[in-house]
Amino acid sequence: MRLLLLGATFTLLTACGPTFDDAVKLQENGQYTEAATAFEKLATDGDLASMLKLIEWYDQKEPAKSFEWRLKAANKGDAFSQAVVGWAHDKGNDLPQNLKKPATAFEMYQKSAEQGLAAGQFYLGYAYDRGYGTPQDEKKALDWYKKSAAQEDSNALFILGNAISDGRLGLTANPITAIAYFCRAYRAGHDRAAPAIRAEWVNNILTPEYNQAVDNINSPQGVPGAYMYQGQRNDLIRMANRKKDNLEAAKSMGDEQIIKTHCN
Repeated sequence: MRLLLLGATFTLLTACGPTFDDAVKLQENGQYTEAATAFEKLATDGDLASMLKLIEWYDQKEPAKSFEWRLKAANKGDAFSQAVVGWAHDKGNDLPQNLKKPATAFEMYQKSAEQGLAAGQFYLGYAYDRGYGTPQDEKKALDWYKKSAAQEDSNALFILGNAISDGRLGLTANPITAIAYFCRAYRAGHDRAAPAIRAEWVNNILTPEYNQAVDNINSPQGVPGAYMYQGQRNDLIRMANRKKDNLEAAKSMGDEQIIKTHCN
């Protein structure tokens, strides 16, 4: 119930204690101390929604306190919190190195992934990929990366692009397919996708094409599988020069032009 006193609106809490909606109203009314107290009581009693509010509340000003509630939310079953806690025990900054436990990271990743969270699926694949907290298993890593990528997770798409580029995880190296994954990663918001597309295009497509063109010039028979004809060498030199120009142009392209060239 509400009382209007001296032009200000105050929320009276029921005798049995505040509800989540009560705490939200306190926050909306600018009664931040009272709201924090209400959320703390609810969270201490096991209310997950209030735990998540406190995580958001303390995230900027008191990150250590935020992480305490993140741990509780993870233990309460929140999939995103489980992924965050797993990362804290892996390469995250929320825990010092001496407190990181690879087995806990893997356990949290697994719980998160099994709930279908794309980030949890990616991290579980990443754990299997490196053998972090679990025996290394490239097949399981690939399976979980693919599940995460199916939800357009930017990290999963990016790492699959790299794996296809390098022929890792039992995948066949294919620069065209790698670029397609990097484009999906870009659309999903990955900030290293554009440079990865350029590197793939320059290193694994244009450079081999230029090198082959140079080899063709120097071949005694001209282009392998073709008969030498009058003026063929000059044609091959012109072709090699065009490929060199394409290669140099690609190296100097900006990210926006790279994306426009390959991802539209």
